[in-house]
Amino acid sequence: MVSSRDGEMINGQTNNTLFQITADPTRIVLGINKANLTHDYLIRSGLAAVTVLNLDGLDHVRHFGFQSGRTRDKFKDRPYQLSPLVGCPVLPNQVAYLECQVVPDTLVSLNTHTMFVCDVVGGGLLAGGSPMTYSDYRRLKNQK
Repeated sequence: MVSSRDGEMINGQTNNTLFQITADPTRIVLGINKANLTHDYLIRSGLAAVTVLNLDGLDHVRHFGFQSGRTRDKFKDRPYQLSPLVGCPVLPNQVAYLECQVVPDTLVSLNTHTMFVCDVVGGGLLAGGSPMTYSDYRRLKNQK
């Protein structure tokens, strides 16, 4: 789950495109749909947090992926904490989190999506466990 903020406003979304691009400095790439509110917040603030979901996180995938932050506060009645360095929401009881800052002048427009290159400026373990991969999601998504 990728989250961002715009001032005091926060939003998060399910994301399936994230990969490490360099080790020194530690950088990742996020692929975010331009229609998503999280995209707008990333453009404005340049800040993000990534929560690595565990195998029990399918409810989070559905909650943060199957509705829009433009019409619903996704964090209302959902436990979260703000990350210590960039102040973006992190879901507790998941595997781990990363705190990220968008690297200026590295945005790549890809028709429907933007590729954000981000410096990893912090992070840590949460509850631990096994991370949910896209393959796990495909296997689990039709289960109740």
